[in-house]
Amino acid sequence: MLIAYLTTDEVNQDLAARMADECGAALVILSPRDPLPDGQFDAAIYDLDYVPPALRDEILAKLLCGPRLFPVAVHSYNLIDGQIEALFQKNVSVYCRLDRGVFLNLALAWRLSRLPAGQRSLRPESQPGSHGNSRQIPRKILVSQRWRSLGAHRGGARERAPPR
Repeated sequence: MLIAYLTTDEVNQDLAARMADECGAALVILSPRDPLPDGQFDAAIYDLDYVPPALRDEILAKLLCGPRLFPVAVHSYNLIDGQIEALFQKNVSVYCRLDRGVFLNLALAWRLSRLPAGQRSLRPESQPGSHGNSRQIPRKILVSQRWRSLGAHRGGARERAPPR
């Protein structure tokens, strides 16, 4: 899996490289001078706190304008609730900070997106032709990470992956 990561924060660049490696993904660090990912990567992550304001607005506009060909996540402590909800509606995962869960959820969403619709389950016994429990887990549950509190930062800032 090839993931693009747009940030100017060197600490996050190093952290992302280590987490991507732990998750078995290859990471390409993009700078604000690079074109935004548009299908040449399997997934993309945007650090909205460490890009110029004009680029941040461009990224948000692009993410909110329509569907994407690949899973996308953003992380920022500075998104307002309206922006977060709008991103969720466009199936963009939103986090306050970069952590391993960002990579795990992107990898899962990418793998699931490559399967035929009837096979999008984590349970091997639910595959067609098996003799086990045929009940499938809804995709929404598989890739969703519901609101969770991060404690005192921003008075209990929330992060979650979009519904599927």
